[in-house]
Order: sequence, then C-alpha cells, then structure tokens
Amino acid sequence: MPGLTQTHKYHGEQGERYGGALQWPGANGYPFLGDSAPSLKQQEVEALPIVGKAYENSFDMNDETDREYYNWVRDRIRNGLFIQDHVQRRWDDDKPWPVIYLEWTQCFVMAPKQQQTNAGSNGHGSATNFTLRRPREV
Repeated sequence: MPGLTQTHKYHGEQGERYGGALQWPGANGYPFLGDSAPSLKQQEVEALPIVGKAYENSFDMNDETDREYYNWVRDRIRNGLFIQDHVQRRWDDDKPWPVIYLEWTQCFVMAPKQQQTNAGSNGHGSATNFTLRRPREV
C-alpha cells in the first residue's frame, strides 16, 4: 500500500482520465472517487476499503497522443496510484516502434453505498453525511 509521499504528487489532480471526480485527500494515500467525500472521523476513513476500477488500452508509440497517455498511466503506476495488471508489447516487422497493450487498475477509496432513502447507512443523517457503525460483538 503506498504512503502519502508516493501519491502526493497527484494531490488535487482532476480529469476525464480518472473516470469521475476525485476528492483529495482521501485515505491511505488514495483519493475518494465521487462528487463529494464522506463526513467521517479519521479512524473511520482509515478503515475504508481500497477499491479499483479496471482499464485497458492499446498505445501506438509512434502516435504522440498515445505516447503521452501511456506515459501518464505509467507514471501513476510507478508511483502507486495505479496497479499494472498486464502488458504486452508487439513489434511489427515494418515498424521500428511497438504497439503496447496495457491493462491497469485505478485505486481509490470508496465509502459504502447509501440506502435509497434520505437516511444514512445507520438511519441518521443524509445520503452525503453519515456515520458508520461497526457491528456489536456478541
């Protein structure tokens, strides 16, 4: 799990490539994905699970836009914001550059989904402001 120093260079970053709005800071070095971060105590935030969203793309290294996007993804893999799942490099005899197929996972923190009412997960609050409760031990 990356520390804040590895992903800190992306703190506050936004963009279509992320698949949604990011809320910084998140937890454990990862941002929240969504329109707003939940209102939780620090201990509750740190207990939230790290989840991922899968992506894939083929990059033609002769195309400047593809090469820039590939380097953007690789930078985030190297610094722990993304995880590289699979890479395949294909060299064609008639081209001196490769086409790279890459699969990666974007990591982020996500709060539990809310119930379909105005109440929060514990029956109190709103859909954007809730308190998590841990199950009682018996």
